[in-house]
Amino acid sequence: MPQLRERFEEFGWLIKAVAGILALLPGVAILLGLVDIPPDLEDLINYISFSISIVTILAVMLLTPAIDKVRPSLAAVIIVVCAAAGAVSATSYRSFAQSHIVSIPVGEEVERHVIPLNPSAEIRQLMEPYSWDYVEALQTHVQRVRLKELMARDSGGSTARMILLLVLAQTLIVGAIVFGAWKLAGSGKKKVEA
Repeated sequence: MPQLRERFEEFGWLIKAVAGILALLPGVAILLGLVDIPPDLEDLINYISFSISIVTILAVMLLTPAIDKVRPSLAAVIIVVCAAAGAVSATSYRSFAQSHIVSIPVGEEVERHVIPLNPSAEIRQLMEPYSWDYVEALQTHVQRVRLKELMARDSGGSTARMILLLVLAQTLIVGAIVFGAWKLAGSGKKKVEA
């Protein structure tokens, strides 16, 4: 297998470059609208998403000496655990967002509103006659403008949870990809040197 080891050495930079590009994909998915995000959060999440990708790549680059010392079996476990935890976090985001983001058609456009984790007494009073059907209430309630204002005011907890789940998912998945690529490229180099 000396030829394979030599190829790892020759293409270590390529493996790292591909990992860096792959690490940007979660941010690209968010930018392309593949992840449902309310418009008022979209710019913030886009900014955070790319920042997290770049920070994760830089952290892995700075930890290269430590990564090279990790045993391959432990590295494989770290990669699988990070990828699985990232997938769980992304799935949790999707599930939470589906139950806490309400989309209301307004002509040709769609308005998105975040349902608060702990609705205020006023929201509960407005929603009770609608059996907690936010879509119907936001379309037909006499006080729908007030309901929108209250939801925007009280949605901090839901918003924070969505951002946390997205950032965690992206950090873990990007970290797994880049860590794996760095370890693979580094282990090839290490074996060739030995």
